[in-house]
Amino acid sequence: MVIGAAVISLGAGLMTAAFVYWRLGGWMTAPAGTSVDDGSAQSVPLTSQGVVEAVPSIRQLRGSLLLEALPFVLGVTGLFLLLPVATAKWLLDPIHELNCRLAAIDAVQPRVDLDFPEVDKEIREVIKHFRQILSKLTVSLEDTREYAAEVAHELRTPLQIIRLKLETSQAKIDPILSEELQEEVHRLRHVVEQVLLVAKAGRGRLTLQNSRFDATSLTENVIEDFHLLANEEQRLLKWLEGPSLYIEADRKYFRQVLHALLTNALTHGEGEIRVKVREHRRKLRLFIGNKVKAGPGSNDLSLGLGLRVVKALLGTMPCTCFRRYSGPTIYGVLIDFSTVPPSSFVSKHPPVT
Repeated sequence: MVIGAAVISLGAGLMTAAFVYWRLGGWMTAPAGTSVDDGSAQSVPLTSQGVVEAVPSIRQLRGSLLLEALPFVLGVTGLFLLLPVATAKWLLDPIHELNCRLAAIDAVQPRVDLDFPEVDKEIREVIKHFRQILSKLTVSLEDTREYAAEVAHELRTPLQIIRLKLETSQAKIDPILSEELQEEVHRLRHVVEQVLLVAKAGRGRLTLQNSRFDATSLTENVIEDFHLLANEEQRLLKWLEGPSLYIEADRKYFRQVLHALLTNALTHGEGEIRVKVREHRRKLRLFIGNKVKAGPGSNDLSLGLGLRVVKALLGTMPCTCFRRYSGPTIYGVLIDFSTVPPSSFVSKHPPVT
C-alpha cells in the first residue's frame, strides 16, 4: 500500500513538472510571422530572421524561469510523496502493532493485551474476534491443565499403595518379577509427577526459589553425573566449557531441564553427545546435540512429555529463545538465557541441591 501510494505520488509530481515545463516552453516560443509587443505603441512583426536572432535570449529567459519554478515543482512533488505515505503509515500502524502483540502470544499462557482505543471500526471488530478466540483458547487450556492435575493427584495414591504392597510382599513373589514390577511402578510414578509438574507450571502454581548462580558450573556438575551413564552405553559425552555466566532462576528446575534434555539424548540418540555453553550477545547460549538412531521411528524427534516439561520449566526462567534443530541424522536443542552480573556472595561453584 505504501509503495503504491509513493509510485502514484511520484507520477503526479512528474506530471506537474512536465506541465510546468510545457507551459514555459509555450510562453517562450512563437511561430514565424506573428507579432511581438516590444512595449511601444505598435506591434512589431516577427520575421524568420528575428526569430533566429531572438532564440538565444529566449532560451536564456526560459532557463531562468525554469530555475525559478524548480522549488515549486520539487515542493509539489514532495507533498504528493509524503502525504500519501504518511497517511498509509498512520493507517497501518495499528495493524503492525496488532501483529507484534499476536506474535508474542505464548502457547503456555495465551494472554496478551489487545487494547487499541483509537482505531477504526473495522480494526476494532477484528480485535474483538481475536479476543474471543484467545478467551476460548485460555479457558480450554485451563480446563485441560485442571483435568491433568486432578488425574495426576488421583494416580499418586494408588501407585503409592501398589509400591508399599510390593515391598511387603517381596517374600511371596519371585524376586525377578518383584524387581520388574517395582521398575514399572517407579516409571509410572515418574510420569505422573511429570504431568503434575507441567500442569502446575502452566497454571503458574510452581513454588520458585530463584537465586543468582553460575549456570556454566552447574551444567558442568550435571554433565559429570551423565558421564557415568554415557560410559555405560559406550558413548562419548563431550563438554565444551565456556565462560562463567550467571542467571537468576530456580536452580532445581534449571538442573531438571538439563536432566530432561540429556536423558533424551541418551534415549533417542547414538554416538557422540555435545554440550556447549558460550556467551552470545550478552546471553548464555546452551546447546545440546547428538546423532539420531537409525531405523524405524528415528525421524520422530519429539521429546514427548520431556519436551513439555522442558518448555513448562523454561517459562519460569529468563529464557529468551528455545529452538530445536532436527534432521535425518542430527538433533539439537538451543536455549538462550538472559544473564546477570555475579553477586558478591555467590561463589563460582555453588552447591548443587
